Amino acid sequence: MGQELIPLVIIAVCVLCSGFFSGSETAVTAVNRYRLHYLAQVKKNAVAKILFTMLKQPQKLLGMILIANTFLNMMVSSLATAITIHWYGEEYVLLSTILLTLIVLVFAEVLPKSVAAHNADAIAYRVAWLLRALLWVLSPIVFVINSITMGILRCFGVQFQPSKQLDLSRDELGNLIKIRRQNQGKEGGVEQMLAGILDLDDITVEDVMLPRAEMTGIDISHRWPDIIDYLRNVSAPHCLIVDGNIDKILGHISFDTITKCLLDNRLSKETLLKKMQKLQYVPQTTKLEQQLRHFRDNSDGIAAVVDEYGHLCGLVQREDIIDEIIGEYTAGLQSVSGPHTRQRDGQYWFYGNVTVRDINKSLDWSLPEDHANSIGGLVVNWLEHIPEYPLCVEIDGYQIEILQIKHNKIHRLKITPPPRSESKN
Repeated sequence: MGQELIPLVIIAVCVLCSGFFSGSETAVTAVNRYRLHYLAQVKKNAVAKILFTMLKQPQKLLGMILIANTFLNMMVSSLATAITIHWYGEEYVLLSTILLTLIVLVFAEVLPKSVAAHNADAIAYRVAWLLRALLWVLSPIVFVINSITMGILRCFGVQFQPSKQLDLSRDELGNLIKIRRQNQGKEGGVEQMLAGILDLDDITVEDVMLPRAEMTGIDISHRWPDIIDYLRNVSAPHCLIVDGNIDKILGHISFDTITKCLLDNRLSKETLLKKMQKLQYVPQTTKLEQQLRHFRDNSDGIAAVVDEYGHLCGLVQREDIIDEIIGEYTAGLQSVSGPHTRQRDGQYWFYGNVTVRDINKSLDWSLPEDHANSIGGLVVNWLEHIPEYPLCVEIDGYQIEILQIKHNKIHRLKITPPPRSESKN
């Protein structure tokens, strides 16, 4: 009786071994390649280096696993058929095949692969040593099988390119950062900065510039006491020097230079004109990445933005680009364009010059950004005229109520977001 149970024990062992190889196959193919690359190349982890080396040629590793798995399954099938014929007769072979299929499917395929899929990293690192040993033992068979397979594929004109699984496109990296921010919540500062860096090539200086209507400078035609009063209220790192109006820009001067001249008791109109630097002009379509490189290469931090006709549109500074990258750590919504106030009923009050991008970033909204820079400009663009009195509009589900109009501009407005876009703050 004991000898008759030996084939059953062998079948059980073969099913368990088949489950091991099935789970290992799922684990090594689903392992986090970027974490594996970090552990192997940076941390020099021994197990990670073994797994990383084997995955450089995945066809060999997967070939070995498939060879072992196929052999075990064929062994189980043969033993089960022989036992069935010996104990019960040939008429029960079909029934034993159905039962064996269920057993192999559950215990050698579905169950181990499901466990491995949910614990890919942990299992892959644990089986790495054993897989490498088996790969070394079965390497002659693997070589023969792979050679035959590649020869057949070449006959059909199929060629394999070198694996580039660690190559990550810009869009894929941006999507990974977005998913991580969603999983960790909106307060993930590092992820927000990485997303800001990736956006530099999509955003133009027009999106972050100070609009022409808000530009100010030292008017050299004014009396000296008026210039001093203006300097007392300046907080920007650079000051424009103009002659009469903002369209006649003579140059710019850093506030540090003004401070040094003041300490040396040499501050005067003549000194300002002597110390000022030439202001660079850039098209409004210039990408932020390109402009940031320009600031770095020219040791400058300020530029005037002009449209295709050469008309002044606004002013961009190095700090504006850094704010776009770092976001809430620096200027943020409130200090850039005035405060926003949240009411108890979920409504928000804004000044009309707050940029749509700042609103979307601060409140995680999805207002359209393609039509205008400011929220007031978005409403005007949607209406296709400047409103003469307060009114309400709805843009992409956001109910916007104009509260105040000044000097042909929307000064104050109130926004009620749709329920699905409520702020997380």
